[in-house]
Amino acid sequence: MVLANSKTVKRQVRKNANNIKEIAGKDDRIFRRIIHPAKNLPLGISRRAKVTQNAPAGSTITANLYNIATGVEATGGDEFGITVFCNISNGTALNEAGPLLIIGNDITVYESVWTDGETTETRWYCSTNFDTDEECACG
Repeated sequence: MVLANSKTVKRQVRKNANNIKEIAGKDDRIFRRIIHPAKNLPLGISRRAKVTQNAPAGSTITANLYNIATGVEATGGDEFGITVFCNISNGTALNEAGPLLIIGNDITVYESVWTDGETTETRWYCSTNFDTDEECACG
């Protein structure tokens, strides 16, 4: 693999940064990069989390995020005890869907913007699609 020289790389980085600034203000969903309002970080980055309860009769579950740098489960702060929204095909209850979640399971989550038209907030979502038609040992 041949790498470009340092001047070429720096020039391309500057060019990319300028192009991003040019499209940042456009009100077009394709070019819009959503930034977390409080943390000033991009949303939608996948994170690993540990489930802290067995699958409930609803579509949300509580989990703790793992620290990105250390890989250690959070024990406090805004990464502890997060509510994770789950997509459940053919149903509305995690305890009736597969794969069945139990305390200690790892899941992949991402933070995204949610709005009902009047209220806008950020929420954590599970990247797994749960399904009530899947064969499982659901309780």
